[in-house]
Amino acid sequence: MRKRSAEDLLKVLRSWVGYGRSNGKQKIIIDIYNKDDPTHLPRGYKVQYGDSYCDTTVSAAAIKAAMKDLIGKECGVDEHVKIFKKMGIWQEDGTIVPKAGYPIVYSWRKAVQPNDAYSDHIGVIESVKNGTIVAIEGNLGGEVKRRSIPVGWGYIRGYAIPKYESDAGQSSGESNNGGKTESGSTKLSKKSKWIGAVTVNSVLNVRKWAGIEYDKLVSKPELKNNDPVHVCDTIYDSNDEPWYYIYLDKADYGFSSNIYGFVKAEYIRKQ
Repeated sequence: MRKRSAEDLLKVLRSWVGYGRSNGKQKIIIDIYNKDDPTHLPRGYKVQYGDSYCDTTVSAAAIKAAMKDLIGKECGVDEHVKIFKKMGIWQEDGTIVPKAGYPIVYSWRKAVQPNDAYSDHIGVIESVKNGTIVAIEGNLGGEVKRRSIPVGWGYIRGYAIPKYESDAGQSSGESNNGGKTESGSTKLSKKSKWIGAVTVNSVLNVRKWAGIEYDKLVSKPELKNNDPVHVCDTIYDSNDEPWYYIYLDKADYGFSSNIYGFVKAEYIRKQ
């Protein structure tokens, strides 16, 4: 009999990327969950098509990959963490370097580690490379999507570490299919590709990662209209909107060294 691996779970999740409310395909995922042992649904609850379905996605993928016994079944994230604990696979440490196939749990109620607050969201690690985690998550912006975040991100509550029967696909240094950049990798270039200028009427924040939910850099002032930036790479946030990975040249700003960070692409024009 073939041994079950993280890759088996990820193949299912990859096939669902793009499923969501806009095309009605989240119903396929929810139906898999509800039709699996329908008389014994967790907490007796049948998931509705309008419900949040991040944990339903993880559970349905486990059902389809025939590894419900390795991951458990739930539609509520905090309840699923209780299952992980009973199974002895819960690691409440958001600072570890995870491996492909680990379910990742987030709490939006704290932004720093350690984070042991109420569990709000869940996905599954697809890859980890050069300090960047790529996870596949249900109900991310209304559909199944990939999210790219740094290892040790403050909103990570912890991970489940399923006892897969094979370690295929579980390398923490493997390449990934998502978290796309212009170069097709989550390894961001630090070399200037072109010089741009800020196009805002007020100020533009430089952030620590791509997304407005990330902290602003405290080591530099906010950018103003026409300020120059060196654009090194492009990465997409959790809503699939492009951000530029930039640096501010020490010669332009009088810094002791170049400052790197992220700005939303729509506010930069090419010189």
